[in-house]
Amino acid sequence: MLRRARSDVATEKAVREALANKGLAKSQIQILNALLKLCQVCCDPRQVPLFTEDDVAELLKPTVR
Repeated sequence: MLRRARSDVATEKAVREALANKGLAKSQIQILNALLKLCQVCCDPRQVPLFTEDDVAELLKPTVR
């Protein structure tokens, strides 16, 4: 099961928005920042906070009808 921290979701959303709004050339810093975070997590997985039940419930709200 893939677990992602809220900050990771926010980072992904920010990168996608920057790409959509600014294009690839002007989004390089945000992309490099996201890649740096990914590299750091790969080197030391303990840096990734695990989701709590409340976090999961919050993430599932839009999908539950």
